[in-house]
Amino acid sequence: MMMTMNRYGTVLAIGANCTFRRSALDSIGGHAAGLAEDMHTAMQLHAKGWKSAYLPAVLTEGRVPSTLSAYYKQQLKWARGSLELLFVTYPKLFKHFTWAQRFHYGTVPLHYLSGLIFC
Repeated sequence: MMMTMNRYGTVLAIGANCTFRRSALDSIGGHAAGLAEDMHTAMQLHAKGWKSAYLPAVLTEGRVPSTLSAYYKQQLKWARGSLELLFVTYPKLFKHFTWAQRFHYGTVPLHYLSGLIFC
């Protein structure tokens, strides 16, 4: 998935293991806050014309939720955060995105609604 995002210029800053240019972060007022801060930061950077890239190499390891309950709590947080971005931030930044970024940021949050189809 990340390689596809790389191809279309829509790589998200997923997790804590990413690097930013200081000038890029300064141009958007720093790392975004919120429930989906990584996606929000990427949206703001892309809207300002910054490019992102995915490096397909394991440079560090992260942690994952230790229980199923913690996993569901994390997914709910991300779902709430990304859907909030879809309805609040996305419309404000829409005109600054490329067509691929418009499609990407308009559809990624819908992934969390797929559970309704399978219930």
